[in-house]
Amino acid sequence: SSTERPSYFIPLLDENAAVSVSISSLMADREKEAYGEMMEGFRMEVARLIEENKLGPVPDENSPIGQAMTAIQKTLQEGHMDIFAQFYRDSAGKLAIVWAGRVQDGEAINAGAMDVLTRLKDIEQVQNMGELQINAGEHHGVMLHRLNFAIQPPEAVAVFGDNVGMTMGMGATAIWGVIGGEESTATLKSVMDKLEEAQATAADQRTPPNFRVIINVNQLVEMAEIAREVSMTRRQEREAAAGAEAALAQTPVDTPAPGAPGAGAAPAPGAGGAGGPGAGRGFGRGGRGRGGFQPNPAQAAAMQRRAEQGRRIAMETLKEGDDRIEIDSRLTETGARLRVRLEQGFVKMFGRLVANGISGGEAEPDAPADAPAPQAVPAQ
Repeated sequence: SSTERPSYFIPLLDENAAVSVSISSLMADREKEAYGEMMEGFRMEVARLIEENKLGPVPDENSPIGQAMTAIQKTLQEGHMDIFAQFYRDSAGKLAIVWAGRVQDGEAINAGAMDVLTRLKDIEQVQNMGELQINAGEHHGVMLHRLNFAIQPPEAVAVFGDNVGMTMGMGATAIWGVIGGEESTATLKSVMDKLEEAQATAADQRTPPNFRVIINVNQLVEMAEIAREVSMTRRQEREAAAGAEAALAQTPVDTPAPGAPGAGAAPAPGAGGAGGPGAGRGFGRGGRGRGGFQPNPAQAAAMQRRAEQGRRIAMETLKEGDDRIEIDSRLTETGARLRVRLEQGFVKMFGRLVANGISGGEAEPDAPADAPAPQAVPAQ
């Protein structure tokens, strides 16, 4: 139809990926006009920043940066938004997020990007971001550039692998990128190979929904659990180190001899000691509740148990399989048609959660018949 066009990246779409995103739609004329105005403003802003920060000659329309801007405008005026992103496992089994976008005159965009990177590579802010490698490689005519991030959180390393960073490259028809560890660039190249082979064999160019997201929940949960375990280990190590430092910093305190001033002194009137005026009444700073009343400990504990039980039921049910979520939409002459599809695992999960809610979750111990009802205690 007039609102749809086949995606250039159709051969790469994988329903078994942890996450797969595809957007392929035509922009309306008003959107093209708005993007054109935005690019004109962006062109002037780039020239201003280069001049103010003394980053070399101010680019004109015939410079590499100027030609890159023109190519981007040409892509926007062509009006086909074609974007792809997908989760992959690299050769080490770590996560690599590959993304790509269809462009016009990609060589000009690459030349402009090279000019920008060359001007910026010695800037302190860029160096603080990490190690920038210009022309880190080439594949199928696409020049690749790599930025290894300066900050490497252990949680990210556990999920993505060592030397987490981003690789980007521009070819004649597409801009490519990947976020991942040191093996992620090889993963990006293999994805590019797959598309190249599919284009050479004239693979089926069916028209998928103009917007599609597929999520396989169990794979995401697995990655999240890896990061959570690393985070918990780090927290335990920090707490242990803090405890050791506190123990070393403690100064022995002399204990007064019996009968000496201060030894066995009675608590001051109004103090919260045993038998004091505040004893047993829920008064005092430690018992304040934010809402003006102390929460019922039994109810809070029951809610926490129910929440944990619900989470456990959900995870155990989805681990049985059928954990895929699909969201897609197709443009129509009057709007769009959205569809959300949940596999059978979610139906079973909802059923078990409802059954658990009806049964009341974990049974609470019966209170004695003559026990007084819980009362809210006002906080002072």
